[in-house]
This record gives sequence, C-alpha cells and structure tokens, in this order.
Amino acid sequence: FGVKRFPKPDGTILASEGWTAEPGRPLIGAKVIDSPWMTSLAHKGETFTIAIATPNGEELIDGTLLATSYTMALGVNRAPGSWVIGHGMALYAWDGEEACGLIERSAPVETLVAGIE
Repeated sequence: FGVKRFPKPDGTILASEGWTAEPGRPLIGAKVIDSPWMTSLAHKGETFTIAIATPNGEELIDGTLLATSYTMALGVNRAPGSWVIGHGMALYAWDGEEACGLIERSAPVETLVAGIE
C-alpha cells in the first residue's frame, strides 16, 4: 500500500491519493481517509493508524514508528513558514500481516521546535 497526503497551511488537504498492490497485478486506487501528521519530534515509538477506502471497503493499517531522522541534523530554518521533514521506518500491521516500510512526514517548524535551541 501507499498513501500521499499534503496539507495546506489552513489544515485542509491540498492533495491526497492512495493505492494497494497485489503481486503481478496493477495498482488499485484507494481514497485516503486518514493518515498521521507529524505532531512531535519523537524518534520512535509513536503509534498511528492509516485508514483507506478501497473497492473492498475501508481498510485500517496500524503503524509503529521505529526510527526517524530529521532535516534538523543540517540545521533547522526557524523562519515562519519553514518545514521540518522527517524520514523514517515504521512497522505496519494490516489484516494479520506485518512488514517494515518507509514513512515521510513534515510539519511547520512553529508547531514542532518551540523551545528547542
């Protein structure tokens, strides 16, 4: 599976798409109902659920953040409107199966680094 969802500054959705895959078959489109926004600089342990709607109905995919690195390692631009980007690995559980996969999220710097020097 895969999901992409991008927010606008006002919190509404700019763009969103999802898909599922089966070996040897074409991708199947899915509507993203919910996916986790980055709300902290937690490096691991955060749990979340992704909800998608497929032709088979609503699917829930549980995730646990295993590790994350941030653009902060290169220095965070603290100017209003700048974004922190987090690249990580997560353990996903869906319909009795588990697998590790990528997770990439970003958030406005104002919501994440207040008080961090």
